[in-house]
Amino acid sequence: YVLREMQDPKGGFYSSQDADSDGEEGKFFVWTPDQMEEILGSKRSLVLQRYFGVTEEGNFEGSNILHTPHGIKDIAQDLGLEPMEVLAEVKIGKAALFQARCERVPPETDTKVLTSWNGLMLSALARGAAILKREDYLQAAIANASFILQNMHHGQRLLRSYRDSEARLKGYLEDYACLTDGLLSLYEATFDSAWLREAQTLTRQMIELFWKESDGIFYDTGYDHEALLIRPRGIGDNAMPCGGSMAADVILRLGAFLGDNAYTQVAVSAMRSVQGYMIRAPEAVSHWIGALDFYLSSPAEIAVVGPLKDTATQSLLDCIHQRYLPNKVLAGFNPLEADVYLDIPLLEDKYMRNGVPTAFVCQNYVCQQPVIDPDSLAQQLDR
Repeated sequence: YVLREMQDPKGGFYSSQDADSDGEEGKFFVWTPDQMEEILGSKRSLVLQRYFGVTEEGNFEGSNILHTPHGIKDIAQDLGLEPMEVLAEVKIGKAALFQARCERVPPETDTKVLTSWNGLMLSALARGAAILKREDYLQAAIANASFILQNMHHGQRLLRSYRDSEARLKGYLEDYACLTDGLLSLYEATFDSAWLREAQTLTRQMIELFWKESDGIFYDTGYDHEALLIRPRGIGDNAMPCGGSMAADVILRLGAFLGDNAYTQVAVSAMRSVQGYMIRAPEAVSHWIGALDFYLSSPAEIAVVGPLKDTATQSLLDCIHQRYLPNKVLAGFNPLEADVYLDIPLLEDKYMRNGVPTAFVCQNYVCQQPVIDPDSLAQQLDR
């Protein structure tokens, strides 16, 4: 949906779509049994209505928002069909319904591109590409990162909003932090050190613009922002993480990549400033607590050395990505390409064993024995 409906041809992601179309809320998306039968015929419509939970009463103002409340086996049993028959009917029926929906009046799209929201989308696409092995997600992530870095700057200053080929408004803390988060995820998905260098540059600028050492906190507006009566500082994590918690998170991750304790100390000071909220109202500062968990866990520092397209390298990476390991950083390089890793301390003195792709699992830069097979890697990760 996002790649189809919400992506600018240049690679950015739009902000939102209206709920209304043709003057009626939800009209583009909802269905009645009669509409489905007209498009699909009675037999196929019966299967699709059952699959999507469509009823005469509906679940939204007399119409139906399509959802999938029943399992395929249950539907097949109720209708006297084989499960494969149900799946085949659903596949054909969905395509026909989608084609018919394309002829409706679509909802309006807000084509504004916001840096912070795009950073979150970039991170989701990069992580999704690595975990699900989706090349289309990876290419969308690369296009998105390239678009933001090429189009949403004025000199060295990151900007917040883009529309109609014009970027404007100086970026806030959340813009820098969310984009850095996305770039770090993209580096972990590609091992292209250019993305890590961009993240490092943004982090350095973020600290210069938004960090106040004497207060030990990040502010939402930069030192170069217009003068305000009070310099704003949000600390609550709501629908989005706040700028401060995202900044602490990405600085901790970058510090782990680079072995730079100065970054870590900035993040620790920022987290200390909200410790009272963590105790009294933890549900209001959830991303702060996630950053704190990363810090306290002594995150895994994983290095993979080998050509990225090598099946043995991919087997090691699959072993890593198939596990839920939120408190980790992942670096890698192709030893056949010289000098691509020299600015990443986590990769120093790492090599392939006997010419075979090799993984290293470390904590605080102290590493376990290098391994070349996924089973041994799994044992180290699970410990």
